[in-house]
Amino acid sequence: MVRKVSIRTATLHDLPRLNEIADSAVNTLLSPYFSLEQLHAANEAKIYEVDAGLVEAGTYYVGEIDGVVVAGSGWSTSGQLDSIVGRETEASGAAAMRSTYVDPAWSRRGIAALLARTTEAAASLSGFRRFESLCTPMAAAMRHKLGYQTVASAQVPYGPGLVLDLVVVRKDV
Repeated sequence: MVRKVSIRTATLHDLPRLNEIADSAVNTLLSPYFSLEQLHAANEAKIYEVDAGLVEAGTYYVGEIDGVVVAGSGWSTSGQLDSIVGRETEASGAAAMRSTYVDPAWSRRGIAALLARTTEAAASLSGFRRFESLCTPMAAAMRHKLGYQTVASAQVPYGPGLVLDLVVVRKDV
């Protein structure tokens, strides 16, 4: 069956569905990488919710299959990423690739890569030539296939005594 795949700018109306996708993706796809305690604490802290500010700024995109939202990804200036990895804000001059989630029923079909290319193109049109992302191991593997290199590791605290071990990846164009 041929399906129609489309990418569009997200709207605030999409946020509930995007957060459902994020929750499902984190709890299903990341379970091999994080303990149940880490996943539970991450859910409680809501650290994987899609940033409404990205949607409001017009820098978050959704992937649809036959008109149904199945994925999302966005970008911003690197200020938030800079603060997480402990460097001077905007020091990298990079656009931060943010919050890429795919409904597990649609994972490993190229939708995340399509959204990554969309966010890169949008950031390029805004003058950025360097892209960075703070990634889980699974997301880093996908970014590596798109030409990103690991440049740092980061431990992100989010609960009493809990940290997520993540990596920072970068791509220059």
